[in-house]
Amino acid sequence: MKKGIVPLWISLFFSFLAVALLIVFYFIFLRGSRAPASIAIEESHSALANNMLISYLNTPVAVQGEAVTFADLIRLWHNDKNKYESLLQSATSALLSKSAFASVDADGKAAKFEFWLEISKTPTSQSPYPKSLLAINLPRSVKVGAKKASTIIAVSGSETVTVTMWCAGVE
Repeated sequence: MKKGIVPLWISLFFSFLAVALLIVFYFIFLRGSRAPASIAIEESHSALANNMLISYLNTPVAVQGEAVTFADLIRLWHNDKNKYESLLQSATSALLSKSAFASVDADGKAAKFEFWLEISKTPTSQSPYPKSLLAINLPRSVKVGAKKASTIIAVSGSETVTVTMWCAGVE
């Protein structure tokens, strides 16, 4: 045996011991740091926002006697804000106010969920921060962290807007 070289079995033993300690550390300290109920609530907020956004964009609305979707109404609004802004705001507010619902959270307490919508310019490399163009049905106070779902809609030519549906538990 050469001087200064550790036998293979000793290095393997300490390698396995280090891996075992890392696994134990993960399960004791990191995995238990977030309660499963809070994870489920956060995921349900995101799923609610996503489902509501899809439903919202595909919901028909009457525009000058013709049925169009909210996605089409957003395109019309973007091209002529003066003509379609009040219709977009009132139709969206009516739909979102009907969509608020009560549920029971993980602790058995009643929780009310509300939705609100934000339309903003799509971020680009020249302007990475989105500029809000319209916000509809904002809640008075947010109790639980808000989750969002977003999609990009082509409005004219190469222009796009980002439509974001927010969902949060409110007081």
